[in-house]
Amino acid sequence: MIDWTVLGLVVTAVSVLAAVGVPLAASLLSRSRRAAAPDSPPLFTTHPPRLVSVMFAVVGLASFFFGLVLALQVPFTDEPDVAEGSAIAGALCALGAMEVLLWRGIRRTRLDVHDEGLLVQSWFRPARWVLVSDIASYRPLLSPGAIDGSGIDARDARRKRLFIANRRDDNYRKLLDHLERHTPEALADFRGRPAR
Repeated sequence: MIDWTVLGLVVTAVSVLAAVGVPLAASLLSRSRRAAAPDSPPLFTTHPPRLVSVMFAVVGLASFFFGLVLALQVPFTDEPDVAEGSAIAGALCALGAMEVLLWRGIRRTRLDVHDEGLLVQSWFRPARWVLVSDIASYRPLLSPGAIDGSGIDARDARRKRLFIANRRDDNYRKLLDHLERHTPEALADFRGRPAR
């Protein structure tokens, strides 16, 4: 028989550790593996719309807060529905932790565009430097409900993904114009598919 009280409290504790530990570890790892980018400021930056990350932040932090408050009340309650309260606290904390991780990951994601390359920061991975000359081809960025693609997926000659950009990202059109100046052949091949 599952003890729902203990399970709920364990899920709450794991959720707290994940929501705090993953972004902290990623930040420390990024500092130790910092990419060698030019000293000059980028021409422009592309990143997901801030409204998306704010939405995840508000809902995630609210779920997390209410889950923690409920979890802190569980040990001091002698009522018969303690197990249900603990399970609900664990579920709220787990949901909040996932949304906090989505918020932090989306907020970290960006492309700093320079003349000769791009500094790519993707979710919790360390930033890496991608030379424009390494881009060999583009593919449509597929997303649910968009069969024709909703952005670009840049690949090198070995078909390894270099970076992705979503059509809803800020400065997406500027990025396409920049790539068209530097990789006209690869982008011309891609233009047979919807890119804008």
